[in-house]
Amino acid sequence: MIRLLFLSATFAACATASAQNPDPKLNVSTPGNLLKESHARPLRIMKGFEVEGSPYYFPEYKNGALTLSNGKTYKGLQVKLNMMLQEVLFRTPDGEEMVASNEITRVDMEDNGNVIIFLSGFAPIDKQKSKTFYEVLESGKLMLLKTKLIQVSDYTPINSNTTTRSLTPADLFYISTDGTTLIRVPKSAQDLANLLQPHQAAILKLINSNDLKLKKEEDLKKIVAYYNSLNQ
Repeated sequence: MIRLLFLSATFAACATASAQNPDPKLNVSTPGNLLKESHARPLRIMKGFEVEGSPYYFPEYKNGALTLSNGKTYKGLQVKLNMMLQEVLFRTPDGEEMVASNEITRVDMEDNGNVIIFLSGFAPIDKQKSKTFYEVLESGKLMLLKTKLIQVSDYTPINSNTTTRSLTPADLFYISTDGTTLIRVPKSAQDLANLLQPHQAAILKLINSNDLKLKKEEDLKKIVAYYNSLNQ
């Protein structure tokens, strides 16, 4: 069981992972005014809490890039996404961990040789706000997006004065046809097919003939990719 320190501004492991060389696709020098333009502040740590689990999309820093609301992109960074607080972390050249403000609208991260794109700015839905970040799983006429809801529960072990906070991520999937409005992926195949006009019959046939599950990310990607292929 992993135990982490509780952070006042965010949650993070105390130990700083060693820096990695950015992927060549994202490798350019980082302008010094990123700190100013992103209204960044140092990561602050408050001791006394123990945390099980992680609030981050990926527990470790990833090579990547940040795009601000003014359209400017800073590359060659080490970045992290706190999904509980919806905050973006990055490292300065001297290794200091900084927290950016909601000026960040896009985060690119390299993972296993692939560049994963996260976007914010969608219309609020459920408990998600406009600053919520979503991973882009499929793009085209229909977008498939995923965010992680961090479920929190606190408990105090017997004979202990320290509260332990358990963090458990839950994946939430959404679709969008206009890049702004979101629709929660429904639980039934028929309800999803009804949303994907005029190809309702073709989508329902694909789901049923391949026994696709709407709770499985890979199956949802197949459905959305197929729908987009029908609209090319």
